[in-house]
Amino acid sequence: MTHRADPYSLRLFVAAAQAGAIVRAAAQEHIAASALSRRLADLEHAFGTPLLVRSPRGIDLTDAGRVVLARGLQIDEDLQALVQDLGRQFAPMVSVSSFDAVCRMVEAGLGIAVVAHSAAAAYAAPFERRPLDEPWAARSLHLYALRRSPQPRIGHGF
Repeated sequence: MTHRADPYSLRLFVAAAQAGAIVRAAAQEHIAASALSRRLADLEHAFGTPLLVRSPRGIDLTDAGRVVLARGLQIDEDLQALVQDLGRQFAPMVSVSSFDAVCRMVEAGLGIAVVAHSAAAAYAAPFERRPLDEPWAARSLHLYALRRSPQPRIGHGF
């Protein structure tokens, strides 16, 4: 089986290096000490060099281990930044069911709303009103109606 360096193993290595002991790192990372130790051995095998020296007192880093620690910290920071950049941006969407609810939401400071000037003027709260000077804001409104009025049907018991 081919051994590879993966982000999770690097994270476990960093945790062990910072904790100074496999058992303490395993407890912090919620993994069995034997599983963490195996991950570290696989990482050493993948790099082809010892990264730490195990002893009853804990672990000490080799020169290669200090290099992996520094790069592992940077890789973990880069991965966390990547996660933040992608999908985890806070962009809540709120849907309200009435004009009154929209106005109350704005009044409470929970968001902004795009409403017709006449509609906003009808609400009592003093809103900050800004005109929309954007091409997408220009609207052409139309009213549609039947050409003739529908006639009620006789005998259906309205």
